[in-house]
Amino acid sequence: MTENTEVYRDLQIYGDELVSLVWWLEREFGLKSNIDPFKYAPREFPFFRTFHAMRKIIGLAPQYKSLKIRDTVSAVEAERWPDDASS
Repeated sequence: MTENTEVYRDLQIYGDELVSLVWWLEREFGLKSNIDPFKYAPREFPFFRTFHAMRKIIGLAPQYKSLKIRDTVSAVEAERWPDDASS
């Protein structure tokens, strides 16, 4: 894992796990909550992987903003989430 590791694309953190990560960072490091985690990864729903694979095959996979490890480190250092995470 490096600072360029993406939370969703590389680590496959999405849905409830992503929300838990955001809440933990906010509680643990006192970040101000102004982030919508679902701009960076999908919500959880039944059969997500199958549905996502089918959408990807037909070219309809949704695009999510990039949220990298360096973005979370920067947020901890600044004590607030960035207005817009790195692309």
